[in-house]
Amino acid sequence: MRYSVTLAKIRIMEGYYNGQLALDSIKLSENIRSMDRFSARHSLWRGSGLSDRASRKFDNRAVLFFMQTTTTRQTRLNANRDYLNPKFNGYKLEPFPDKECIVRADLPGNGIASFGDAQPGRIGFRELQARVRFNHLSLGFPTEHGLIGSAYYINQANQVVQVTFNKDSRAIGFTPLVRLAERIETIPSYVEPDPKVPVDAQVPSVLALSEKLLLACNGDGVIELIELKDGKGTVVATADYEGAQDEGISPVPCVLLSARLVGNSITFVVYSRAAATKTKFNVAILEWQVGSDIKILHVQQGSEVPVYCDLTPDARFCVLGSEASYERLAEGDVTMEDADVQQRDALQQATAAAAANVPPPPAPYQWTQDKADITIQMVLPAGTPRSAITCHFAPTHLTLMVRAQDFEVSYAYRKLWTTVRPDECTWTLEKDGLLSLFLTKHDENTRWPHVFDADDGVLETMDQAKLAEITQRLEKFTQQTEDKGGPFVQAAQHPVATDMDEDIDQEGQPLRLSVYDRDGQRIQDISSGGHEWMCNAFEAPNQLSKVAIKSDVDTLSFHLLETPKGLEPEHSATFDALAFVQASKRDSRFVRYDPDHRFAVIVESNRNVYIYYRHGDKRATEKQTLVDVTLGHDVNILGVQLILDRVLLILTETQIVGLVI
Repeated sequence: MRYSVTLAKIRIMEGYYNGQLALDSIKLSENIRSMDRFSARHSLWRGSGLSDRASRKFDNRAVLFFMQTTTTRQTRLNANRDYLNPKFNGYKLEPFPDKECIVRADLPGNGIASFGDAQPGRIGFRELQARVRFNHLSLGFPTEHGLIGSAYYINQANQVVQVTFNKDSRAIGFTPLVRLAERIETIPSYVEPDPKVPVDAQVPSVLALSEKLLLACNGDGVIELIELKDGKGTVVATADYEGAQDEGISPVPCVLLSARLVGNSITFVVYSRAAATKTKFNVAILEWQVGSDIKILHVQQGSEVPVYCDLTPDARFCVLGSEASYERLAEGDVTMEDADVQQRDALQQATAAAAANVPPPPAPYQWTQDKADITIQMVLPAGTPRSAITCHFAPTHLTLMVRAQDFEVSYAYRKLWTTVRPDECTWTLEKDGLLSLFLTKHDENTRWPHVFDADDGVLETMDQAKLAEITQRLEKFTQQTEDKGGPFVQAAQHPVATDMDEDIDQEGQPLRLSVYDRDGQRIQDISSGGHEWMCNAFEAPNQLSKVAIKSDVDTLSFHLLETPKGLEPEHSATFDALAFVQASKRDSRFVRYDPDHRFAVIVESNRNVYIYYRHGDKRATEKQTLVDVTLGHDVNILGVQLILDRVLLILTETQIVGLVI
């Protein structure tokens, strides 16, 4: 917020400084930092160290104005003991009525759009975390008096597809609507971009604004407004997301988080990678008056994508929930012209370096192969603990994550060139930081040209004797033979490692909900009191989504009520022992619950959906049931939505599965 008020407009009482200048101890450190930023911009005072008030020379009137405009209200998620049930014993498993309540339909045409392939080493743990959490199925508005529910997803052809479910006939329908804008490469393929530039495409995303309007993003920063009419979709407006204007690329790849339509104005929230060496994210709140450019209201920057993001129905406030804190980016630090100059200069420098034959950077790893064995080695900082390494071998994929101090390695569910025997694969770490991965080929007679299916340019390390042996063998052939492929073709794999879910779930996240106004001021903080984040409820029309935290073994649900003072969190229900149950599910991906607190669901990454019922009468036992969604097939579950009363839609790589609960 720009402070344009002159000192003459600030009215204070005489002697305010002598008796009434008091800072809340909870807010002291934050106000000190903010006051220093304020003083640097407006030159209202000089000096450092607020504790020595005698030595600080500043205008009392400016301080009063500053404190009045930056006060952040502090509230907390407090449990209502009347909703706790200490006599609860557990859940009783009952079968799900499969024939009557499960409907399956194969996806038409192309599969599901996924995140673009990141450059080697560019994706960090926090970004992988956001990808795991992303829900590929978006909620639509019900029609026909609540009998037909709808949802949306985007397929691999970048096409928005509407899914409908008729509650009476139990029929699932698919309607392809419109193809989103194709990606335009802004940097030549022969140029190595600056590591700070967020060139990697994000996943395409779509949100419903009303029964007739959708907001979509192609993953590369092109925002489109889609009108639904007569079963067809038409793009009626297009605009680019320019980001914080210091990324060095335009438009900036982004993902939609939340959106509200108020009158003719669309307020929405996106996240994108920040222009930084370490992984940071910009969470931008934007306004779009159709017919004009997108206006950036404010940008908050933090180390992770918020686990909770929602706008109040009137779009006056935005709520971000995260374990990390966010700092507002100052306005006007980088102008559009500055950003264009930076991008042009970076491109010219990279092109000049390529023309000058600058040697490429060293390979991130070395590898060798001998019959059935492949050895991959990389050097980590000396003293790196084994706990900083996550390594998982699958028949067709490798996951390797290293999160050491000032050093990151990220191979997120990277597809191997061909199959291996995971039971015979292992890894070691030496004291000097040498990390070695030992892979066993499924076919020892097959020689790998590179480690991964997508060639990253890392050649096998071989001595001269080995090269001479290979050359001699090749001389026996007088013609080339075509590669007929591997022994079998694998199904399409989602680029997110399911084993990362377990790592994320185990860490536990104390939650803080921050409320921002349209000027970017943080007007309220809602603390979880040290309790960990659990999940949020399925979306409900015209209200903020409920949030849930872990409290011992239970899960407490809170409703955020709008009042003249701000948002008041109200403990509205308890799911007995759900936090304990969720911790026991080592492959859970989505956890959601009914806004009316009648049931909660835990969705695994590739097979089962667990349903836990709740009645609210403090009974000793509750019912639980499970559904084998994928029927044992090796396909991933990518999304889930509650589209009608007690009607759940689940999106897999190959099917839509409807559950009537």
